[in-house]
Amino acid sequence: MKMLRISYKAFCCLLVLLFIASPAFAQQVTDAQFKKADDEYNRLSSELNKLHNEMSKAGESRELDRYNELKKQYDKVAADRKKHEQVRMNYLKQNKELVNVKKIYNEGNQAYKLGKMQLAVTKYNDAVSKGKAANSPALSDVISKSYYQLGLIHKKNRKYQDALGAFNNAIKFSPSSALGYFALGNTYKDMSQYNTAITNYKKAIDINPSMYKAYYNMGTVYVRQANKLSKGRSSSKVALLKKAESVFRDAVRINSSYAPAVASLGRVLVDTKRQTEGILMLNKAIKLKKNYLPYYYLAVAYNQLNDPGSAIDSANKCLRYRRNYAAAYMEIGDAHLKRRNEKLAIQAYSKAAKNRSYRKIAEYKIDMIKNKDKYIQ
Repeated sequence: MKMLRISYKAFCCLLVLLFIASPAFAQQVTDAQFKKADDEYNRLSSELNKLHNEMSKAGESRELDRYNELKKQYDKVAADRKKHEQVRMNYLKQNKELVNVKKIYNEGNQAYKLGKMQLAVTKYNDAVSKGKAANSPALSDVISKSYYQLGLIHKKNRKYQDALGAFNNAIKFSPSSALGYFALGNTYKDMSQYNTAITNYKKAIDINPSMYKAYYNMGTVYVRQANKLSKGRSSSKVALLKKAESVFRDAVRINSSYAPAVASLGRVLVDTKRQTEGILMLNKAIKLKKNYLPYYYLAVAYNQLNDPGSAIDSANKCLRYRRNYAAAYMEIGDAHLKRRNEKLAIQAYSKAAKNRSYRKIAEYKIDMIKNKDKYIQ
């Protein structure tokens, strides 16, 4: 009987050991298995982004049947991705090097949030070097993110070549990183290399079609290109503004509450002489977030529509959010001229002239008022 009890105890212990060991054994994932699961996870993530974008379009156009079909595809792909995600998670749990490198990366993030940039750079570089030394495919994502953060710091310090190098390295370690291409686009935009910026925004959108900020930033580049054209190239300017309108509409379609895109769409509509539609869009932007720019473009639109009272009211509201904004004073001056109040017009132009960028045009308008005979043909 005693031997039977001992055997029973031994049997129970064996069961416990098997119970503990079997899940661990089942969760062991090789580097090759992780790489395959990681590639599939990234591929399916990109596919989900594209399906989400198509669902958004179908929902907007009220194509219910197409929306339901896309939703079925989306759910299936999401379920497939979850399986690969589990393999990734199992691998990450068993990889001690990843835990250490991620800890260093998170310390870098903490320093970054606190504004301790030198410490953040040290931590991110440490994460990169230790991640590379470990030579594990599971660390590619952390290395990529570390490079990305380094790029943001370099860009903030206007070290654009260093930023480009960091962002390209981020993409090298994570080729499906839409954020990497988005950051490259932003850097090239800051360097005034507009065509290259647009190319990178398009690459970000190819990976993640729901990346509304990439559409928005691309639109701002088109607007900059249009504004740089001389008056004699009006057709080229209109073509660029049309491109800007198209991508701003994409940004608004994806995220209708993103105020900068709504305001910029309104701005382009005003610039292309569709004032009524532009005014509606600008007022929508103001409801989302009060800001100086929508009010300024409302002033422009109302002056174009020969409504000086509304133009002055909008320009004054603009000045509440951005004091001494010279462009707003120019619109106030133009509105007072429409009312034939030359004294108030000169006062507004004089305020605008304090800004170096507007000095010549403001002084020219003042001179036109004071010395009319000079400008009579």
